[in-house]
Amino acid sequence: MNNTFECCMPSKSNNATGEEKRIISALEEGIVFGQFAPRERLVESDLMAQFHTRRHIIRSAISELERFGLVIRRPNRGASVCDLTREQISNLYDMRIVLQDAAAKCLALPVSTSVLADLHSQQSQYETAIAENDLRAAFRANDKFHDILNGLVTNPYLRDTLVMYTLRTKLARFTAFRRSTLFEDHWQQHGAIIDALGSGDCARLNRLLIAHLEASKNAYLAGLGTH
Repeated sequence: MNNTFECCMPSKSNNATGEEKRIISALEEGIVFGQFAPRERLVESDLMAQFHTRRHIIRSAISELERFGLVIRRPNRGASVCDLTREQISNLYDMRIVLQDAAAKCLALPVSTSVLADLHSQQSQYETAIAENDLRAAFRANDKFHDILNGLVTNPYLRDTLVMYTLRTKLARFTAFRRSTLFEDHWQQHGAIIDALGSGDCARLNRLLIAHLEASKNAYLAGLGTH
């Protein structure tokens, strides 16, 4: 017997305050869009001035980014943005594909009408962001879309692991933003995923999700060129 399931994925930063979440999101986007380059040091005093906040807020935000795998701390050198090699990007996406295949076996289907409505809403926001060439809005809509999908996984341990690897692959994304059709491709793929969810076709849904991850992996690796 199938039961409907409301999206209830835990927050990426359950214990963070509103101010900390604001800084975490801003730093995360800054890393994804290359404002903070790979291997660049995150200097607490500079970030305090940039975000008009206190040191403990910055330290807490950096700790969360370290937990996500976006930042690394080294003794006597402080925190810096992680740098991924082609092999690491490939391995991370391969792991996401393995996790996604496992997640397909414990999805809560059929989804409720409210979950479908949320997905359609994010899809609409994604389309608007693409039309307006607002890359950051497109990034946020894409993130929320995948947050909803990850929240449909009923095994909490698998769900949390899938979320963590989703976060870690964000380091690869800024390399592909030079490709003008990337967001349009993702938008079309998201539409097919919503259709499969609506019909309750788990096998088709899994094929689409894995193909979506494979396409993302290839796009991000292509963005790195031969380096």
